[in-house]
Amino acid sequence: MTFRAPHPAVIALYALALATGCSSKKTDPPAAYVNASITDLGGATCGIDEVSYLTIGSDPNENPNPTRVSSGSGVSVTCMVSGSGSSFDLMLSAENGQGSVTIQGTVSPDAGGPADITATFVDLTNGAFSENNCTITFVSMPQGGPVAVGRVWGQIDCPTATLQGKENQYGMPISCDLSATFIFENCLTE
Repeated sequence: MTFRAPHPAVIALYALALATGCSSKKTDPPAAYVNASITDLGGATCGIDEVSYLTIGSDPNENPNPTRVSSGSGVSVTCMVSGSGSSFDLMLSAENGQGSVTIQGTVSPDAGGPADITATFVDLTNGAFSENNCTITFVSMPQGGPVAVGRVWGQIDCPTATLQGKENQYGMPISCDLSATFIFENCLTE
């Protein structure tokens, strides 16, 4: 019996299959919808009228299932949603030419609430706001729960987000009520 070596192209295909885990499944890039705003509740601590400063994707008032946008063309989206069952870790970030939103923390799919949620909102007109005790309320999605490995739909509220490096005329920190409705999908899972 004579052994014949496989053609070099066949060897290259086998090597490629082994290197890629024999998978032909394409992983979609992270995608997001974000609508963030700053709201002055009439107090002297904020001094900024309501401003919707960051919108990525389509307006949900026009479509109950908003369009999500991936990185490119002036938009950057990165996210990780990992965990299982009763606890999920979030690291979410979306930005465009108007500003950015970054959300980090751990949430329970049953509760939401202030569960060590930190958010930073950057509005290029007013500056960077941050708060360490934000609240997430989950938003229903077409199928499945609002948070799962690789995705999350929600609303974040930071009622006392502090403007970094600025004070009002009385020398007090400037704090405003910031919120964002968001969808992050196709996120990293670890």
